[in-house]
Amino acid sequence: MDLWWRLRHWRARETDWSWYPLRRFKFGRDCKVPLAPYVKRYAAGRSQEAGRLQLALVEGKGYQEGFFTNPNQRFGKVYADGDYGFVLENVMPLADPVPLAVVTFDIREIHPDGSCVVIRQLQGIKHRREYLVGIRWERMLLAVVTDWARFHGYAGVACIRGKDSKWAYHCKASTLYLRYDVSARRNGFRYDETTLLWRLPLTGGGT
Repeated sequence: MDLWWRLRHWRARETDWSWYPLRRFKFGRDCKVPLAPYVKRYAAGRSQEAGRLQLALVEGKGYQEGFFTNPNQRFGKVYADGDYGFVLENVMPLADPVPLAVVTFDIREIHPDGSCVVIRQLQGIKHRREYLVGIRWERMLLAVVTDWARFHGYAGVACIRGKDSKWAYHCKASTLYLRYDVSARRNGFRYDETTLLWRLPLTGGGT
């Protein structure tokens, strides 16, 4: 089944989640997924932010030109390391959404699980750190991808180590370790010495 169809038509089966279908608009934007359940879990004390956060879709590696108004703007650009992903945005009245963070992933076969979602990127957007204070956005985006993968029947989710990030030479090793390795472990992933990935087999149920 076409992966973009899956991204656009993800609906949660839990009755207490008010999910809308994901829709691919121009530039992959306007993915109407309510984040209130995630904000409640991963942004304690900032529940008022739930209505200001949304997800947008990205497809293809490289700069995602639809996530800023001025094509010549250098700050706030979204660069995708994986083939598909979600951008966390802040929505303000009478203004364009502000990209805050991105998670991107590929689909690959991992023995012995089978077809798995492999997270390649957990990255905050440059000069947007103030919007993310008090939000455990890394764990939030890991949970979003895990729920999406489980809903569509993938065998598991995996996440790279921080030191294997394409951006390792730009960031402190300790920062990447906390962002990738610690976040994955706290979300239930276990490190696999064979594949050098943090892995979470999916057997159904919710996160």
